[in-house]
Amino acid sequence: MDVHVVTAAKDGVPSVPRGPFAAGGTSQPVFVVDGGRLVKRQVRFGVMGFDRLEIADGVAAGVEIVLSDMQDYAHLETVRLR
Repeated sequence: MDVHVVTAAKDGVPSVPRGPFAAGGTSQPVFVVDGGRLVKRQVRFGVMGFDRLEIADGVAAGVEIVLSDMQDYAHLETVRLR
């Protein structure tokens, strides 16, 4: 049996699904879509749920964040999209 205890919840805040990009911790770099390229941004997570992460700082609401594992590109600041 699995039990999930909710200790905090927020409505109406920017959040993303938890995915392979999430390495753990409260702050990490992520790639965001900026025109025809991906740009690395440092984000700070707020409330971390079982299936969603609040974006507390680093990107504005509506900005597209890459949820895939981007470890192969972690050494780059930008990645050109084709």
